[in-house]
Amino acid sequence: MKDYTSKYIIPKGNMAKELIKEAIADERNAGRMYDNLAKTVTKPHDKWQLTSIADDEKKHEKMLIDIYKMLYHAIPIISEKPYKPQRDYLSGLELAMMDEIKAVEMYRVIMRRLPYKREYQDMMYEIITDEQKHADKLGHIIMETH
Repeated sequence: MKDYTSKYIIPKGNMAKELIKEAIADERNAGRMYDNLAKTVTKPHDKWQLTSIADDEKKHEKMLIDIYKMLYHAIPIISEKPYKPQRDYLSGLELAMMDEIKAVEMYRVIMRRLPYKREYQDMMYEIITDEQKHADKLGHIIMETH
């Protein structure tokens, strides 16, 4: 995932279209990653948290596909990103937390480029707040793991 935190980016033209497609692929990979992390954890509460995050990521993928279809009247063609599981649980959690923070920044960029239509704004707001919630949950799990 690219880092959008270090600069104020407002994409031009169809860049939003490409960012939405990138976001769909990122959400798909995130769902896989959280499913994988949930399989490796032994604490029931952490497993539940990671599973709920995986479910949210799958929901985000569907929402972004819906936004794309509404905007461009087409089904997005997504380039699959290879998924590489992390070597250990803690590094996987830490990477996931950073990805959640980067996702918020990317989604803010996308949101600025969408037509100001309540439906799009509401969907993006839900995705952004979910991603922030995920970072909080992951931070808590990481603190307990240390």
